[in-house]
Amino acid sequence: RLSGATAQLSALYLAEALAPKKLPVKFILACLQGGDARVQSEALLLMRQRGLDDAACCQAVRKIAFDHKSGDLQLEAIFTLGVTDPTLSKDDWLAWIKDPSKDVAIVALRALRQTSRPPELIQAVMEAAAICARDDAGLGQELVLTLRMLGVPAERLAGLPFKVAAPKDKSALAEAVLARLGTASPTLGRLTFFSALTGCTKCHSVRPDIVKIGPLLSEIGTATQPQYLVESILEPSKVIKTGFMSERVETRDGKEYTGLARAERGRLSVILSADEKVSLALNQVKRRTPINVSLMPEGLEGAMTESELADLVSYLVSLKAKP
Repeated sequence: RLSGATAQLSALYLAEALAPKKLPVKFILACLQGGDARVQSEALLLMRQRGLDDAACCQAVRKIAFDHKSGDLQLEAIFTLGVTDPTLSKDDWLAWIKDPSKDVAIVALRALRQTSRPPELIQAVMEAAAICARDDAGLGQELVLTLRMLGVPAERLAGLPFKVAAPKDKSALAEAVLARLGTASPTLGRLTFFSALTGCTKCHSVRPDIVKIGPLLSEIGTATQPQYLVESILEPSKVIKTGFMSERVETRDGKEYTGLARAERGRLSVILSADEKVSLALNQVKRRTPINVSLMPEGLEGAMTESELADLVSYLVSLKAKP
């Protein structure tokens, strides 16, 4: 049994790094019920990463999610329940959608689009949020993207009682995102970074003790300009960091693979994606050709609103070296 915020945080970090098959549910519950916001936030993150839907943990998260005095932690709790708790009712969702706090409504909509939902819930949210979004263009964008990603057809979206601006090209979108950074939320951006929908954490880590196939981002905000961060998301192959350029690998038996190539212990590993790699004997490799293509996929901005993309960049900018 661990006591003290520092010890609890260390244990939560360890659980994230080691990814044990069985989570210490009682310990996570104790962290959620404690009064330290940093510990609660890490416990919420671990719940989302592992899809923990333990009833007692979800009940503890629920108390935070409906506590307006919890501040940013309330937003994280709402998002966590939205992606882990199968018992959430239509009334729960509508309470958040209609909440006077715009951030609460936005987080609820962003959580809602993380996975498929029942048609009756989609219809209820569509009706309630459409009223709230009539005088708020940002909320309208969040609603339209959520409904589109939940499979609502274009003809039904056309009947919403407000107009949504046409999608911007990448250059105009980059300018708009940069203009929003002054009011963007790193807290909301952190939720996006760690969400399954964007998949950022499949390739990137923000902790030096967790190594993944993409560049480490733990201090990305220290020396990297926001313009570069936006460009890297919108056009990942435009500028590729040294050591992360893909290669086309041809084998002597006529096969071809494209990805990050790493020679180790007499073999060549070719990382095709965050979830797939092949291992080749070096004497089977016929040719390796560097290509200017990033392993990071194009089109990630399609799963985010302009505001959400700004929040994500704001979070990355906040990742700086500790003094």
